[in-house]
Amino acid sequence: MNKSRSELSDIDLVIFEILVAWIEENKTDQTPMPYAELAKLVNNPSVIPTNLGTYLGRISTYCLDNNAPAISAVVGGSDTCEPGAGFFELIGRGDTKPEKRLEVWLPILNQAYEYDGWRELLAKAGAENGS
Repeated sequence: MNKSRSELSDIDLVIFEILVAWIEENKTDQTPMPYAELAKLVNNPSVIPTNLGTYLGRISTYCLDNNAPAISAVVGGSDTCEPGAGFFELIGRGDTKPEKRLEVWLPILNQAYEYDGWRELLAKAGAENGS
């Protein structure tokens, strides 16, 4: 069976679940999660901080396709916790200069923390995956 563009893999769903739990636990202070911590929580040797972008891109595309914020806004580098260049490309702002990224990212980070439909969207993604 071929997966549609927006259907998520088993690893994608694990990451999605971790991100939803992180949002729920950090809703008040809206702390971003470092890539390294996410990779560690996934507990899968094929998932390392440097390849998380592929998974996060699929998950955020799924979110955007379902009228939700790009959930990968809550994950970033260890120094600034700002998302990488791929995030800005995904949201159609790949031309954002590094010094302007913060003002583009912070409103999306806030939207991700304020969005109330994460559990429902995660359940939908799991049902579409057959999980």
